[in-house]
Amino acid sequence: MIKFYDELITKKEIEIYPPFSDIKESFALPNAYYINTKGLLYNCFGEDGHKASNLIYTYKLIKDAFYDKKYTSFYDDDVQISLKTELINTLKEYNRILNTKTISKSDIKNYINMNCCDLNDLLLIKLIIGIISSKILLLEKFIELENISTNKVEDINKIIYESNDEISDILIRYCGFHKIESQIDKTITTSSLDLNLFINYLDRDYKVCIIPKINQEYDALYESLVIDKFLEKNPDYTGKIYTMNLLDRK
Repeated sequence: MIKFYDELITKKEIEIYPPFSDIKESFALPNAYYINTKGLLYNCFGEDGHKASNLIYTYKLIKDAFYDKKYTSFYDDDVQISLKTELINTLKEYNRILNTKTISKSDIKNYINMNCCDLNDLLLIKLIIGIISSKILLLEKFIELENISTNKVEDINKIIYESNDEISDILIRYCGFHKIESQIDKTITTSSLDLNLFINYLDRDYKVCIIPKINQEYDALYESLVIDKFLEKNPDYTGKIYTMNLLDRK
């Protein structure tokens, strides 16, 4: 079972302090949360974010690597490296923050494009760890494909075609993330059929929208059987389940 996102993030806004100023700014995080396969929250910070916080840039570098184009590290624009080396560098950054439980001004500048004085803000640490963790998971997924691929161009083209080249589809349908939307339609979008993961959301009147995985044959009958079995065991929850066929199952 995954935690409800309000339990993962304890306040709606981050307090941002410009350097050498008594004027306090704040901004609300965009309604674009993901929960990754490690149970950590990921938010790209929208327009307030930075290149390092938006996984669309990591995805672009992955595609370049599969096409054998010039691939430069996020950490050094002048160095051409492999995805594995990029992963090692990202893991070092992740472990540094996780072990020290602190973030630097440079970290905040990199990930949210702002300067912040409250470097021990647990929310900021949690969100930045979520960003880096999600980048690691994205890199690992494609490195795994790279290791077994006999035709990298064909494999990446298939993923691009099935996902319409959308990073949201890549994260949900290929990497196993769950997308949480809470402001207009309370919806969790997932490719997982383990519906027990989402009881916390179904109990809060969320819709669970299940979409097919990438690189896996879609089996509508099996999907229907899994959902029906779940409904039999959980007749009292208040949420709804939708599938690719747009069938309202509750």
